[in-house]
Amino acid sequence: MSVEFVSANEIDPERHPSLLIVGAGVGGLAVARLCASRYRVTVVERANRVGGLAKTVACGDVVVELGPSHHLSSHENLRALLAYGVPSSPEKSFGESREILHCEERGGTPLDLSSIAEEERDALSRGDRPSRECVPWADETAAFSVGDAAEAASVSDGGEKLTARLGYQRTFSRVRERLEKEENVRFALDTTVASLRRQGEQFAIDPLPGEFFDAVVLACPPEALSKMSLPEDVMARVPTPEQTVPVASSRTVLCFRTVPDALRRLMNPGTHFTSDEDDARGYRWAVVISPTVLMLSYVDGERAERQLRGEVPPGELARSFLASLRRQRLLSGCLTAEQLVENADVHVGGSLHAFHKGAAPPLTPLFLSRPRGVKGGAAPLVGEAYGPTVLRAWMEGACASAAEAARTLNARS
Repeated sequence: MSVEFVSANEIDPERHPSLLIVGAGVGGLAVARLCASRYRVTVVERANRVGGLAKTVACGDVVVELGPSHHLSSHENLRALLAYGVPSSPEKSFGESREILHCEERGGTPLDLSSIAEEERDALSRGDRPSRECVPWADETAAFSVGDAAEAASVSDGGEKLTARLGYQRTFSRVRERLEKEENVRFALDTTVASLRRQGEQFAIDPLPGEFFDAVVLACPPEALSKMSLPEDVMARVPTPEQTVPVASSRTVLCFRTVPDALRRLMNPGTHFTSDEDDARGYRWAVVISPTVLMLSYVDGERAERQLRGEVPPGELARSFLASLRRQRLLSGCLTAEQLVENADVHVGGSLHAFHKGAAPPLTPLFLSRPRGVKGGAAPLVGEAYGPTVLRAWMEGACASAAEAARTLNARS
């Protein structure tokens, strides 16, 4: 689904209702852009930056993306972002980079990790379960990609693979600058919303005393919403923690536990799987799954389950990942574990995140599923977790739910 940007008119407080957007990730920014011509928009964000999952840390000459690291030029929403003047460049080839994982286009499939080294494939295929030497590697490198431009897996559904030269965080900072200057959107960063309450037919939040809003968009992940005090009808639509486990990874975990020899059989390079939902929608994408993708997906799902049970201390995975990067000489010593904690234990999948939802073999029913998009309501939920299909990539899913919310809000103004 494409987000159609419109030009904002001069905002008149007497004629335009007010809109509060909680969350300045890609979904929140998209809603702000789409509603700026009809509302007086205020965006509140608890972090000191915009971009949500898009977080970039520079360590000397190395750019570390703590979230998504590339998009295809064929994505309509990406082209809209590039219109803001964000510099981008084609990805380097595997031989020119020092990335952790690499995909090459082959056979017209959306995902092909067949270029993974032979020794890794051999080590993973020696038994019914991953070998001892590969489990730590998969756990510690599942979330990130490191390189001169933070290269990541490539897909072959058309278009050139692009990265933002200054990092994706800068990409969305540029969007914020344009929204403030050209659309009169107001941003309040470093502002935590602990509660949302109704004041008659309007909404109010404690960080902005004396201000009331005609509509609210909650562009926050489920784990953040679960910590807020919300009106009962809004809270009823917030997914439970069990519903936010990565779908594809959870399917992989369940598959391996249900069929003991599944891992051995799936380690056959070139095995194809077709997603149930894609098949039903007529896409019929055949995904070539390498042992490495299976391993990452399995570890991802197991980690999510452990987090739900409270068995993973905050920061543990960030510290082990950082140690792994340094052992492999992929990162200098100036990056601290604390810089990774915020994202490493919240967002799993990083560079592979866009593909996890379609990469797990559909051999069993969904273990846990995310909710579908929410239509209508005075406080719509916006973000990847609330998109119209669990198979959407990060940016496409967030923009799709943002477009749905904007259509509803604009129809009311």
